[in-house]
Amino acid sequence: MRQYHTALDGRLSQSASVPAVRVEHGTIDAVVVNFYRSTDFVKLKTRAQKVRRNMLEKFCLQHG
Repeated sequence: MRQYHTALDGRLSQSASVPAVRVEHGTIDAVVVNFYRSTDFVKLKTRAQKVRRNMLEKFCLQHG
């Protein structure tokens, strides 16, 4: 949970990897986790990562 809040606060460096997360294949959660690992996400500025992560986490809570 600490890592989750750290990520939401944007305190992770852009080079930090996404921790291993177990999600069910074929779910929205799996798509989002793969996006966090993508070069498209990693190339975003820290603020943009934070904004997108917040939106995606809310979406996953409703539809994940």
